[in-house]
Amino acid sequence: MKREDVCFSFKGEMVRIPAGEFMMGDDIPVGPGPLPRETERALPIHRVTLDAFEMGATQVTNAQYCDFLNAALYKEKIVVQKNNAGNGWLMTRVKESIPCWEVVGAESEPYSGWRYIMLSPIQSLGLYKVPEHVISRSWILYDPHYEYFFVHIGFEDYPVSFVTWYGAYAFSKFYGLSLATEAQWEYAARGGQQLKYPTDDGTMDCSKANYGCNSYNHGLPFPPGGDVGDPMEENYLDYATPAVTEGNRYSPNPFGL
Repeated sequence: MKREDVCFSFKGEMVRIPAGEFMMGDDIPVGPGPLPRETERALPIHRVTLDAFEMGATQVTNAQYCDFLNAALYKEKIVVQKNNAGNGWLMTRVKESIPCWEVVGAESEPYSGWRYIMLSPIQSLGLYKVPEHVISRSWILYDPHYEYFFVHIGFEDYPVSFVTWYGAYAFSKFYGLSLATEAQWEYAARGGQQLKYPTDDGTMDCSKANYGCNSYNHGLPFPPGGDVGDPMEENYLDYATPAVTEGNRYSPNPFGL
């Protein structure tokens, strides 16, 4: 059997989001103090009607993205190349280069050469200043001898980190899926009840989401479960607050997300 004849399917849980309409956007600042950029991006508030669609019950996990990488490598849709973290890619806190790997699109792919994910043991010390924090590195590793991706033990169910929009797009297209549009994401996050926050009841505290509740004077928008901005079809959440936790740790919203 030829490699191109081998089929792979996404094994994650999908939730059906019913058709409906909602008021998209918001004119209320996310927290105290001026936040013009975030507020302006949510205007004007307008009614949106959507057909039914499906969405993953949780964010894509390290294990799921690792499965994709191994399958895509087998089908020669990606290229793994050596890189050195610290050579301008990191936040300047790294004193010396750290050997690591990056995954890019193969020549046959729409985004050939574009980075999908950086597999580095340290990636963001300059931003978070906490090397042990779970979003300070990628938990997917690569064995160049066996040409195989694997996940650091204990982090299989954590949302995958440091995937670019191109990496998210490639993941979705590989399994015959698509990235959610901005309207689909907001409708799903509001749970069909115009919830203010994407939690089980629309309220927010540290028991419902992983965010800097003791560190900041105001919050910023972020996706359910919190990663460094959920990649969407429009890729508009470039201002989302970084946060991460195990994908199923918190109670789902009314739609089951």
